[in-house]
Amino acid sequence: MSVLLLNEATSTNLGDQAIARCLAALCATAGVRAQTLPFAAPPNPPSGRADEPRSAVEPTVERPGWREAASGTSPARIARWARWAAGPGRPTLTASPDETPSAVLIGGGELVSDNDCFPPAWAAWTARARWRWRVPFAVVGVGVTSDISAPARRLLTGLRHASYVSVRDERSRDALASVLGIDADVNADLAFTIADVVEPAPGDDIDLLVCPASHHLVLRRHNRAPMTYDDYVAAHVDRIDALAAPGDSVVLAYTHPADAAVSLAIHRALGPSRSELVHVSDLTGLCDLTSRCRAVLSGRMHALILAMAYGARAHAVAVSPKLATFGSEYADADHARDLAAEARRSVTRALRAVGAGPPERATTTPG
Repeated sequence: MSVLLLNEATSTNLGDQAIARCLAALCATAGVRAQTLPFAAPPNPPSGRADEPRSAVEPTVERPGWREAASGTSPARIARWARWAAGPGRPTLTASPDETPSAVLIGGGELVSDNDCFPPAWAAWTARARWRWRVPFAVVGVGVTSDISAPARRLLTGLRHASYVSVRDERSRDALASVLGIDADVNADLAFTIADVVEPAPGDDIDLLVCPASHHLVLRRHNRAPMTYDDYVAAHVDRIDALAAPGDSVVLAYTHPADAAVSLAIHRALGPSRSELVHVSDLTGLCDLTSRCRAVLSGRMHALILAMAYGARAHAVAVSPKLATFGSEYADADHARDLAAEARRSVTRALRAVGAGPPERATTTPG
């Protein structure tokens, strides 16, 4: 049986890559043949050279991408979606799997949102599953934002025809119920199963790994009361001082060029002798680092999840609503095995819902 997987596997975001790797591996474990296609867009070109952090003295605001371009008034938003469909999104919307799938799985990642032209991608893929291929589809492990516009909601209505829907946190479940009236299961993020997929290379232990998120995220997501750049850097330094004793090894790692400048600024504020600054360019490298650390501090959710999956303590920097609730959703590393098992079960349920999973075990009642 052939299942088509749709997610942001080709994104430069290593968290999206981790999700895609984990979902493909879980399907393989279930004996399902799967092919992955990009959900919304081909890879986004990085802004600036990844190995040369921009100056932290005069930080620049990142050039808005499709995430910001899809915001604004309804007419402007619809016009931008149309340009996306005719331009950057066209290779994705016209892509076809190697063979007609028997079912479609969409997820995970924060795909149910007004961002990155995801709404027209949802409309296109759900229509193709229902009317072109006439196969069932399921949605697994997605994040959902609550601030979805009326035009976007209309494009997202295809989700109501899903055979199964699971989301990755309580906030997403509430938002999906509010936006589309869909009652979804809540299961852990698929990336909690990363230890089943990537075996990290050995290396020296790290007391604290720090993966800062770009200050631009704070400006965009907390625009009502934005934290200044200097305060953002100082807040990281204070957290690092609280988590790492003198003499502890501290590694500052950035996984995306957008995070380079603030990582360099924090490194300088700590003093070069206090920390090491590294650029991590691929998922295997990030797994290698997170598997060796005792604790991780980050505004990148999947850096926290990967660290927990390999046994480290996670300390979130609340740069977004999903990070603000991370501590209450995912308590500590001791809970990570249970969360990985929960993520595996969600994929099994999704596969069963579309007729691709193993049958449920029959239970017998003692006579």
